[in-house]
Amino acid sequence: MDMETEMLLNNSYKTVKEILARNRACLDQLTELLIERERIDGYEVREIVEQNAAEADLAARREEAGLALL
Repeated sequence: MDMETEMLLNNSYKTVKEILARNRACLDQLTELLIERERIDGYEVREIVEQNAAEADLAARREEAGLALL
């Protein structure tokens, strides 16, 4: 693997770890619900994410979704 590819992978890994850490409460709630019921639908996931995710991540996702619609 060349140096540029390795750098991209390492940066992406770091970013993902930061996003997961910021949104730990969201992951914990989803985990609890899945343990309790084994299945949840997309609406339930969206509700939990919108209530618990870091605002910066929600804003970034809204922007990405808006750009995808253009």
